[in-house]
Amino acid sequence: MSVRSCRWLAWLVLVTLAPGASARPKAVPRTGVCDTLLPLGVKFRFGTGARPAAPPTLGPRGEVYVGTVDGIVHALGPDGSYRWSYTLRGPVIGRSLVDSAGRLLVPTRSSIYALRPNGSLSWEFHSPVELQGDLMRDGRGKIRFASEDGRLFEFNERGALIRNVRASYPWSALPVALPDGSIVGGSRSGLVFISATSGVSRYELERPVEQVLGCPGGRVCAVAGGLLEVLGDGDGFRVPARRAASHGEFLAVVADERTLSLYQGSASTPLYRVTLPDAISAAPAVSGDGSAYVPLAGGALLAVTVQGRIRGCEQLGHSELATPVLAPDGSVLVSGREGVIAALFGN
Repeated sequence: MSVRSCRWLAWLVLVTLAPGASARPKAVPRTGVCDTLLPLGVKFRFGTGARPAAPPTLGPRGEVYVGTVDGIVHALGPDGSYRWSYTLRGPVIGRSLVDSAGRLLVPTRSSIYALRPNGSLSWEFHSPVELQGDLMRDGRGKIRFASEDGRLFEFNERGALIRNVRASYPWSALPVALPDGSIVGGSRSGLVFISATSGVSRYELERPVEQVLGCPGGRVCAVAGGLLEVLGDGDGFRVPARRAASHGEFLAVVADERTLSLYQGSASTPLYRVTLPDAISAAPAVSGDGSAYVPLAGGALLAVTVQGRIRGCEQLGHSELATPVLAPDGSVLVSGREGVIAALFGN
């Protein structure tokens, strides 16, 4: 059987099994975590067949894209209806992005694929180094990716490398893009690397860097050695943290596997500190009004209000969930290790 025939057969099977826009989401039995809490409500649920490699990517018209560890990219409509799938050579390793032409750029260990909105291949870039983590867009509109040898590459939408900068080696906190377009990453040696339109800066911490993120007020934060601190902060803001997330003026901090705190602005005292009913499996997501969406190890997603009240809970599976993605329409997208992606009603 030819390769074309194999792809056609795989596509036919996926179309047959894929949930339609009108399909009623299959309920997952609620566990003790969600038993006494109101449900959040599922807009749609889609089985990816294998573990998603990263949180989903949103297209300009609400399309949802998700890549899996077995090297398949799925495209869904805003209502969860199946559109197409594409098979790559190698597993997806990070989050994709949509370029200015509407193409989906997908990273694997050795290549970046550019897929047109109809699911056909536009071009493929073969990288001279092994890629790591997500594809990112910087403040000048250029695409960035990290390499396993500790460099940060700049890349254009035609599939050509522009330049690279030696950042740190090895990466312990893979680079992320901040709202101002800066790209920030960290190393096991304690180095935090910041690439901005104004130039490159570095901060030396005493402990291996576990996470980097933007904090309220346009500041840069790092989690290292179990503490979150604001880089270059003369006031010395430091709080216990394993993971954190921010949006606008709000900063959510996971101090241990079951404790969530929310800070506002530059305040050093949290708005609340709440004990969660299960261990947190990934960083939460924070909305503009301070609501936190917390993924749990047992497959449930919690919604916590800015007052620290658990507003709802949805059981999406029975294993770890990834960091949620907040859509412009207020819905919450989340993927799980069991091979599922779901959209929930938000605020």
